[in-house]
Amino acid sequence: MGQPTGRANVSAMDSSSDERALDPGTAPPSRPPPSQPAHHGPPWGWIAACVLLLVVAGGLAIWAFGLDSKLDDQRDQTAKAQQQADQAQQQADQATEQAQSLSGEIDEINASVAEAGDQISETSAEAQSKAQTTLDEIKAKLDSMKAELKKDAEASGGSGNSAEASTP
Repeated sequence: MGQPTGRANVSAMDSSSDERALDPGTAPPSRPPPSQPAHHGPPWGWIAACVLLLVVAGGLAIWAFGLDSKLDDQRDQTAKAQQQADQAQQQADQATEQAQSLSGEIDEINASVAEAGDQISETSAEAQSKAQTTLDEIKAKLDSMKAELKKDAEASGGSGNSAEASTP
């Protein structure tokens, strides 16, 4: 079973009218059938473009992960700074409350000191008044005793007995 030669072979490959006109003893021209594309080898241009795109995509992914890591660090630092600010605000509020409390206590002490000063002034004035009254009473008694002594001395006759009478 060999391959048939001649016209049957030509008509099996192509049924066009040009090939029928060829001489039956000649071989058909060597061109590939139109349904199959010509094979030139691997498409290196497309391969290189795809590899380049993969490298760029990988680089972008690494860069994005690095940015995400830096963003997380920045968020942590911001949260820590916010906590410190909150603590400082609490301490400032406590200090303000303590200062207000101390101010109230100082006001109370000042009022107590002023009241004590007023009481001392009143007490001093009262004491001075009492002392003056007591002195006046003592002076009056002394004056009355002196007057009695003079009366007794005159009544006894003006003699030296007045010294004996004045001593008990």
